[in-house]
Amino acid sequence: MTKQPESQFFEDLEEVDALLGEGRRARVLDRLLGILREMISTHDFDALLTYVMDQVIELTEAERGFLMLKGDDGALGCHVAHNVRREEIERAESQISHTVIEKALRTGQLIRVDDAEADQEYGDAPSVAALHLRSVMVAPLRARAESPGNKGDAVRGVIYVDNRKQASRFSAEHEEVLALFTEQAAAVIESARMSDELRGREREISDLNVRLEELVTERTAELQRTKEAHTQVVRQTSVSVSTFELDGTVSTWNTASEELFGISAEAAIGSGTLWSSLRPIGTDAGPESFITRTIAAGNVKGEYAVARPDGTIKRLLMESNLLRSPEGEPQGIVALAIDVTELRRVERMLARRNDLTDLGMVAAGVAHDFNNLLAVILGRAQIAHIAIQDPDIKTDIAVIEKAAKDGAEAVERIRSFVERRPDEEQSSFAVPDLIADVIAMTRLRWSVDASATGKTFNVFTTIEPAIPPVRGNVSQLRQALINLVLNALDAMPEGGNLELGARPIDSAVHIDVRDSGSGIPETRLDEVFEPFFTTKGKKGTGLGLSTSAGIIRGHGGTIEVDSKVGEGTVFKISLPAAIETGETAPELAEKRKPLIALLVDEDSHVSGVLARMLQLHGCETDQADSRPSALERFDPTEHELVFIDLEMAKCSAVELAATIKESNGDVLVVFTTGLSVVEPVDAPAHGDLLLTKPFRIPDIKELLDHVRSRSI
Repeated sequence: MTKQPESQFFEDLEEVDALLGEGRRARVLDRLLGILREMISTHDFDALLTYVMDQVIELTEAERGFLMLKGDDGALGCHVAHNVRREEIERAESQISHTVIEKALRTGQLIRVDDAEADQEYGDAPSVAALHLRSVMVAPLRARAESPGNKGDAVRGVIYVDNRKQASRFSAEHEEVLALFTEQAAAVIESARMSDELRGREREISDLNVRLEELVTERTAELQRTKEAHTQVVRQTSVSVSTFELDGTVSTWNTASEELFGISAEAAIGSGTLWSSLRPIGTDAGPESFITRTIAAGNVKGEYAVARPDGTIKRLLMESNLLRSPEGEPQGIVALAIDVTELRRVERMLARRNDLTDLGMVAAGVAHDFNNLLAVILGRAQIAHIAIQDPDIKTDIAVIEKAAKDGAEAVERIRSFVERRPDEEQSSFAVPDLIADVIAMTRLRWSVDASATGKTFNVFTTIEPAIPPVRGNVSQLRQALINLVLNALDAMPEGGNLELGARPIDSAVHIDVRDSGSGIPETRLDEVFEPFFTTKGKKGTGLGLSTSAGIIRGHGGTIEVDSKVGEGTVFKISLPAAIETGETAPELAEKRKPLIALLVDEDSHVSGVLARMLQLHGCETDQADSRPSALERFDPTEHELVFIDLEMAKCSAVELAATIKESNGDVLVVFTTGLSVVEPVDAPAHGDLLLTKPFRIPDIKELLDHVRSRSI
């Protein structure tokens, strides 16, 4: 029968009676008995080892203590390493004498060394010399023979204590107490180890049971997970995927379907009337044929138009397939759909561009004949203006002359479009005068013709004071506004209000053309300025708004449209105000020496435009078209600014800039380019700024202000 550790303790304690007095024996008895009970009551294996080690250090009055156990592979490993203050010792394996430990393991006996450094057997050991070890005791931990699986005693580990400062620190009493304690501790540790192993086995069995249950659950849920994965793929794909019963009732409806049809899955699933909004394109089939033809043919492909709840129309490319059971019986229908609305819009735009190309070819022949007609009208009008004295009639004739001249300008624009020639005839003009001309030239439509048909148009202007002039081709801009006015009148078939407004905002002039007509659907606002867009059917050409937008944008302006069906439309135009020249501040010009700039560009037209812009802001210019002429004309004492085209074919702009900088390091070198992306230039050594073409007057003004601020 296996003895309990506590009863065995009393038998072993009799062995130390000879070494201890009666009082000392009682104290040791109480101490060891308390320690044993605490060990027996400690169920956590790691906590037990820590407690054992700390108690050994106290009992032996050691400086340090190490508790080492063998692993499954028989190798010794340190489990606890504490000093007398119960602090953990780092790198424990390198802090002990393995020579003494090996002897204790080999002999199975407790080893006490009074002075390891001076000991003949251990003094030469590397660990003893390196650690300066003095007093050392090593006690083996032996499992009892009665332990399961043991054949005689087996060493399970060792308890190692030492003192590195004092020799003979451990007495025979310490040795006997350690031997007694180690024997009892070994039994408790072995019991705890076995209990820990048993609990580990129980946990393994429990874990195996849990894993078994998990495997069963996983296998049971595998089909469900696969189904959910497929559902998730269908839900997240960008293609509309839906399934429905043979009677048309929707059963699944993914996210792409929600976005495409504008109907939530909650509203769609269970509905049997959703497909009634589909209209086939390019076929005579009725709306019900989508389902009936799929059931009959098994597969249907086609393009459909669908009206969404918000009123927008989408064009869909759809394919439907009949779902069958393993026995071949029809079970449902799956439908795939993609949005081709934008694709069809781009196709229409490309077709319109082809129409514009054809129109340009025809325009070249029409321009000559139309100019002959305008010559007759304009000539006769001029003769009549001289011959007739009635002021009212002369006013009407003046309008005819202006319209004829605008017609000639329109012909010239057609020719410029065909030949790709820029229109250079520009001047500054007053916006209120422009609006007055537009009202006068359209009076026939909104006054005379309207009265004859019983309509009433209220035409009025709201022009704020102090509107700056605008620079551009006044004939083109007048034609652009006339197109907008005529378009507004057509939008009010029963009459209404037409307002032309103008106001200054920052450095621009804003012009509004507002009507109270039928309005434009929001879904078509993006098409308003496209060529051939019209809401007038066969009555309209679809070129008026496109032409107006092109003219305004060609003048550096913008045009936008706001419209609400049933309330009216407003076209909002913004044109840059004309740049004021230095004439408005003569006193400043007198105080400041005029800038002189050298322009280097192989294209004299480009350098001429830049020169004119610079001259508008009081900057004198010299021009050169090559490296030799540039170096010949450059005067380091006069030129503060040099513009060099980066794309010159006959010389390197960077090298030319470097040469100029050598003559005058203070000169500001500005590279000009017509490219949108330019290779990096060594600006500190060769250039200071980069100016892109086409040049903008605000950019030129800002640059000159910068140069002048440097010279103040």
